[in-house]
Amino acid sequence: MELPLGQCHDSRSWDDDSDPESETDPDAQAEAYVARVLSPPKSGLAFPRPSQLSTPAASPSASEPRAASKVSAVSEPGLLSLPPELLLEICSYLDARLVLHVLSRVCHALRDLVYDRVTWRLRALRRVRAPYPVVEEKNFDWPAACIALEEHLSRWAEDGRRAEYFCLADGHLAAVDSVLLLQGGSLCLSGSRDRTVNLWDLRQLGTEPSQVLVKTLGTKRNSTHEEPQLWAGDNHGLLHVFVNRNGCLQLIRSFDVGHSFPITGIQYSVGALYTTSTDRSIRVHVPTDPPRTICTRKYDSTLNRVCAEGNLVVAGSGDVSLEVWRLPA
Repeated sequence: MELPLGQCHDSRSWDDDSDPESETDPDAQAEAYVARVLSPPKSGLAFPRPSQLSTPAASPSASEPRAASKVSAVSEPGLLSLPPELLLEICSYLDARLVLHVLSRVCHALRDLVYDRVTWRLRALRRVRAPYPVVEEKNFDWPAACIALEEHLSRWAEDGRRAEYFCLADGHLAAVDSVLLLQGGSLCLSGSRDRTVNLWDLRQLGTEPSQVLVKTLGTKRNSTHEEPQLWAGDNHGLLHVFVNRNGCLQLIRSFDVGHSFPITGIQYSVGALYTTSTDRSIRVHVPTDPPRTICTRKYDSTLNRVCAEGNLVVAGSGDVSLEVWRLPA
């Protein structure tokens, strides 16, 4: 039934989707409304123009565009009728975890978009603007990698000025060559050339040093889990990437990451890459091809080993201390 031309201002004529002649189940009515809003616009229909709504009809034929405008306004397309490129642009301004765990539950269309690997690949490349990752493993988890990457970029923003810094100088009598974070960064083991291994409670950072150092242990060797890729540094400050293929270790890439002296420590993950060197610096990189350095910190002594867990980064220092950074959560 076509509405009279003089009642365009009546909002009920546009919003009331019910049929006055029959009672409709509210749930069915809501489902029909959602289906109508999310459906693509029909061809040949145009949005109403202000001139069409305000100009009176001069003849019966002049009322036809106005009638078409009313029909198109009722079936105006919703957000999901936008091209995928625009939807990805909108999602890029939202937190990655929210996109993955919340938007995927809104409707089938958004779920399909969120679960598409290409969505996360494009999002990651938009963030780093460089080939990423250097070596893509089989069944690479793009959503998890993208979340870790964005958290890493956020934590080290402004060249790491927002990170809290602590120096644990009391505990070792010689250079610290190895560090290992345990229990999500709550505890730390540090190995030194004084033939001791110290256990630190990093939950006590900011208190008395005696409360941070829990115990001095023996020299039992500890190691972390093996990574699918091997990142190694050489005496010329170059970084090399190896992969194990059919039992053979193959060199994939070699990078100059800015160190002018031998690299002494490497911590690699899909979201972050840390390197230390005898040039007395620690560098934080995005593991792209080539790695992009986003933070460089200089110190008075050589940093020998670096380990990262959660929002904590720990490096062993040549002046018998432990360097600790607690990043924003």
